[in-house]
Amino acid sequence: MNQFEMLKKRARQTPFAAQNLDSVQCKMGIKIFKMRLQRGLTQKQLAELANTTQKTISRIEAGDPGIEMSTYEKVFQLLKE
Repeated sequence: MNQFEMLKKRARQTPFAAQNLDSVQCKMGIKIFKMRLQRGLTQKQLAELANTTQKTISRIEAGDPGIEMSTYEKVFQLLKE
């Protein structure tokens, strides 16, 4: 088990954290993070491609529920191409 997986396992012991780890935003954020790394892109490079900021990409990858779902979808679709 890698360090990230161990951290998630420990976080699941807290009800609030467990609920957020299972959110759609968190799952999409993790997928976007992995796809970005597979393509060798930095957050800044992805932000430029998506016409947004590096901070927004960081928040997306963290599963921030304050980001509109359409923004998650836009970045996800961009990385699928």
